[in-house]
Amino acid sequence: MKIIKINATSSTNEFMRQFTLQTELNEVYCVKANTQTNGRGQMGTSWQSESGKNLIVSYLLPNLKICPDHNFIISMLSSLAIIKTLKHFNLPHLKIKWPNDILSGRKKICGILIENNFKQNHINSTIIGVGLNVNQIDFSELPKASSLQLILGQKISIDTVFRSLNLEIEKVYQSLLHQEFEGVKQDYYAKLLGFNKVQSFHFPDQSIAVGIIKSVSDHGFLKVEFENETSEFELKQIKQLY
Repeated sequence: MKIIKINATSSTNEFMRQFTLQTELNEVYCVKANTQTNGRGQMGTSWQSESGKNLIVSYLLPNLKICPDHNFIISMLSSLAIIKTLKHFNLPHLKIKWPNDILSGRKKICGILIENNFKQNHINSTIIGVGLNVNQIDFSELPKASSLQLILGQKISIDTVFRSLNLEIEKVYQSLLHQEFEGVKQDYYAKLLGFNKVQSFHFPDQSIAVGIIKSVSDHGFLKVEFENETSEFELKQIKQLY
């Protein structure tokens, strides 16, 4: 893995995307920033981070041949890589909130933004952006957010977390290269918040309904059962209440 460290950028995903236009990449590349001024989450939502207190990193995984119909495997593997990384630091009650937010208890500590590149009808590379709250303690405007320091009660070395995550991302890359996906969906479901449990969901029309998460499609659509009828939802079409 080749690592690029920079002080500040508008977005590590955007930095990596521009970098790929200038350089032919044949191995995993990573860019790590101390500050990100225009971080993005899923569907264009913003992500704010205090300078130097969190892990802000994007990985470029090249030379893939993933069928677009199975694109969600990248999200599942990435989410599980974060979970495995955080287990080294004894974070309690780790869960994945669909599609790929990472929670400790009921607090969000990490977000993932995946951007795929396509060539000849397959995904030939992917950028995995990770924003992990490590030592930030002020979340006054984000009541459902937290950090490793707040949860564990002590400062955590960002570089140590970074090194652990790099090892897990290398494993993700090997799985994608060799298309070794056996057991991935089962592992994802085992960590999926509310899987097969009765819970409430909020919809854009402000209505609320009770349902059960039954599965996630290969495209990443959430399948929820309401009164014995199962429906599929894309991100922003449904919000899980927790």
